[in-house]
Amino acid sequence: MEKNYIPDNVFQYRLGKDVSKIETPLKVYNMGTQQSKVVDAVWDTGATCSAVSRRIVKALGLIEDGVSVKTGIAGTCAGTTTLCFALPGNGRYSALVDADVLDDFPGAPDFIVGLDIITLGDFRLSLDKGGVVMTFVADTTLFMDMLHGDPAETQSRLAKQWQRVKRIRGYMK
Repeated sequence: MEKNYIPDNVFQYRLGKDVSKIETPLKVYNMGTQQSKVVDAVWDTGATCSAVSRRIVKALGLIEDGVSVKTGIAGTCAGTTTLCFALPGNGRYSALVDADVLDDFPGAPDFIVGLDIITLGDFRLSLDKGGVVMTFVADTTLFMDMLHGDPAETQSRLAKQWQRVKRIRGYMK
């Protein structure tokens, strides 16, 4: 094994020395149209749910339903959408999430990574000589390998996996 080998399901991002927020790139997908976009994502351990900006919802042609009205520090969410997200790097491991839709305002993040995503793996911050390093190790039983298999089959497997996650968390019976 190589000395600095990092498995495919591990995402590490150097945040630097002056860290006021944890912001990384994240790839989001519309599984129906296969459109994707790399966005700036804020990892927020105080957010129960993940959220995506209305601008990204429109750009990817995601469908928004109006079943959720929540107010948080990032604004008001009047709906939710289901999307696929991939860990930065090789984008190999992906999962589905029901994200709240954020109203757009100056300075608003494109995507907020909440505990619904963070708890799908092992999240940690560490210090080294260069500053703070964020590490996220995806649980490969909850994320899907996007590089292998037929795209239609992968989409079906992702949907089944998301139903499994919802059952585990008690969202559905």
